[in-house]
Amino acid sequence: MDMKKNIKFEPIKVTTASTKIMEQLVDMIRRHELKPGSRLPSEIEIAKQLGISRSTVREALIGLKVLRLVESRPGKGNFITNKVDVLYDWQDLVAKIHTRSDFLEALEARRAIEGEICRLASQRASKNDLDRIRLALDSSQKVSSAEDFRRADFEFHLSLAKASANSLFVRFIEEAYHKLTAPYWEILKQATHSMSVFFSEYFNDHAKIYEAITERKPELAHRRMISHLERIKSDFLSSFTK
Repeated sequence: MDMKKNIKFEPIKVTTASTKIMEQLVDMIRRHELKPGSRLPSEIEIAKQLGISRSTVREALIGLKVLRLVESRPGKGNFITNKVDVLYDWQDLVAKIHTRSDFLEALEARRAIEGEICRLASQRASKNDLDRIRLALDSSQKVSSAEDFRRADFEFHLSLAKASANSLFVRFIEEAYHKLTAPYWEILKQATHSMSVFFSEYFNDHAKIYEAITERKPELAHRRMISHLERIKSDFLSSFTK
């Protein structure tokens, strides 16, 4: 009997340092080493103990806040929430942590690639390409729900990739958006004062990108895309602390 045929390997999940910190703290809560109402060490103390940067610790704590496991108390520090004694599905909780990590990884990759997509689109886009981008832009101005906006947003970014005349970029956008279908679209929506503000800000970013492409200004198109993706990341992270 050939034993090789019976061997199955489990996929290895590569995680960031902040994700590992989140998992460690969740495990400490699950094992009651950290109890409801417990005050956490300061960001500096945690960073020193783990030998990592304070910004990495802060990112992990922000993630735990959106999961309602940690709360900030002005002038006092970070605490395990008093509601943590609720029966959690711990596997589901860890899955949410990885979903958040996936979201940020997708944004990081998009920042590296979509700037180049816009640079190439401004050089290579045909009239049909520009018409397709304009159509996607117009569609995003008429949305009335987060789900409608998600679809319109995808079409806009996909139309840019198609205008770059590189099929690998098209495939990248399709894959990256699988990471953006998570509940964090709701978090992005809540990051602004209202749904209309959310739609307006992102539409304006898209309009500026489109303008730079139609004017055939590669570097400007690149910068405006980077600025747009930085806004998404900023909204995403800042919403956790509200």
